[in-house]
Amino acid sequence: MKNKILRSMCALLLLLLAAMYAIFCVVMYRQNVSTAKEQLRAETVYLKEILDGAGGSDIELLNHLAEVGTRVTLVEADGDVVFDTDGVAAQMENHAERPEIEAAMENGWGEAERYSDTFQEQNFYYAVALDNGQILRLAVSTDSVYGTLSGQFLLAAVLACAVFLISIPAADRLARRIVEPINQLDLRNPLQNVAYDELSPLLTRLEKQNRQIDEQMEALRARHAEFTAITENMQEGLVILNGHLQVLSINESARKILGVDRHGYEGGTEGKMGEKDRPLEKEGVPLHILNLNRSQELLQAVREAQSGRSGRCQIEENGRKYSLLASPVAGEEGRGGVVIFLLDVTDQMEAEQMRREFSANVSHELKTPLTSISGYAEIMENGMVKAEDVSRFAGRIHKEALRLIQLVEDIIQLSRLDENNTSTWAHESVELLSLCREVSGRLASQAGKRGITIEVSGKKETVTGVRRLLDEMITNLCDNAVKYNKDGGKVSLSVGEDRGRIWVSVADTGIGIAPEHHGRIFERFYRVDKSHSRETGGTGLGLSIVKHAAALHHAQIELESEENKGTRITVFFPEGENPRRKPQA
Repeated sequence: MKNKILRSMCALLLLLLAAMYAIFCVVMYRQNVSTAKEQLRAETVYLKEILDGAGGSDIELLNHLAEVGTRVTLVEADGDVVFDTDGVAAQMENHAERPEIEAAMENGWGEAERYSDTFQEQNFYYAVALDNGQILRLAVSTDSVYGTLSGQFLLAAVLACAVFLISIPAADRLARRIVEPINQLDLRNPLQNVAYDELSPLLTRLEKQNRQIDEQMEALRARHAEFTAITENMQEGLVILNGHLQVLSINESARKILGVDRHGYEGGTEGKMGEKDRPLEKEGVPLHILNLNRSQELLQAVREAQSGRSGRCQIEENGRKYSLLASPVAGEEGRGGVVIFLLDVTDQMEAEQMRREFSANVSHELKTPLTSISGYAEIMENGMVKAEDVSRFAGRIHKEALRLIQLVEDIIQLSRLDENNTSTWAHESVELLSLCREVSGRLASQAGKRGITIEVSGKKETVTGVRRLLDEMITNLCDNAVKYNKDGGKVSLSVGEDRGRIWVSVADTGIGIAPEHHGRIFERFYRVDKSHSRETGGTGLGLSIVKHAAALHHAQIELESEENKGTRITVFFPEGENPRRKPQA
């Protein structure tokens, strides 16, 4: 801008100098013309008086005038030239039709001016009538306007250069002073430093636009923060791709699923808009989705989304299974982006697998006692049982029926626990030591048949929970300790408190559990020794019920067992009374 102002000022100065030069030359030309005419008139009148006084033409005097540069012409009344200082009179044409001659013959004097293209001169003529009837004409030549301009050009050029040398630094300083306040404008707050009144409309508009931009940016930041808050707190992975399948945005869940940190990629340009949702870049270029995952299933789903259809597939990462949905996003020129959702379906698939296994196990477990009952009943129906054996067969049928009833009850109980609806359970304060004694009393007869002693020890500790479930949990633990104990063995029930946590422990001196089975004994229908379980009448659901009941009370289960040396299972309740539901009033 400064250079433009400087150029404009120099051009204006040049134009001004040219105009002044032209005006000066015109004024000087007119002044010269005026002076020349006055002098010419005076000389003509003076010469007329001399000639009239002499009584005729004085050729010597006229020749003398020719030496000083004034042209003198003497013309007869008929127009013939008698004398001319610039030429031979006899050879000159008749001057009767010359304007100044005609005017002098009629009025006594006349004047005219003519321009010479050849010499670029302006000729002035003045003629008077003498007393003897002759016409005296004097002429003088001056430079024309163009001649005056060209004659003064060198002087004007010297003056212009001098003016330029003086004016350019001054113009430069002036341009700087004009531009400096503009350069120092605070565009964020334009109205606080109005340097020139002429800029007020522009600065007012800038202020208005700044407010509009700030409002739009604030709205964008709010939307971005809202989008980030939603996407970053999503359990599902979210990835947004452009038409070239480059990653535009990826949330934290998707980063973890696809192992972005594991690959060592870093985010793009830093800014106030957030860090985690930045586009993935490498050397300034957005990463392709295949840089994160090279699964053919994923690429096929993305290709389907690019073609305008939703693509679905399943991928496995870090031992987890994810359902992937790729949806198309409309874009220009028919090449839109893709939005990818990643949903962890590992638990669902495991639950589905467990349901299938559970259904198969239930079918098998129900079929076994029903087959025994049906077989014994058929033998008795066909009269193939002796009278003295009827009681024995009926006892077996009764035993299998009891086992079937127990199995059904356990399945119903597990179903209720699976629903995890605590509103159906009545919570109350339960004193664990007395509950352990009740359980010990119920199982004393069963344990006595094999010479197993049950001991209860500890101090009174109270928790808030579902008494029925706590009873069933301790009963199942104690029942297993009796069933899988050695004849003449021992079962110990104890209650205590450790660093604010109340615990119940059931220990036995039985067959123990091998380490490879520790992680699975709480699964449904899982048995360490299936043949022994059949003999003892176990359903394979007791410890699973214990696990669910403990989870409902936020309790933790610890297992200590060594093969042929016994087992200890301890249930730790949370600090204080912290079940899922407080006691009802």
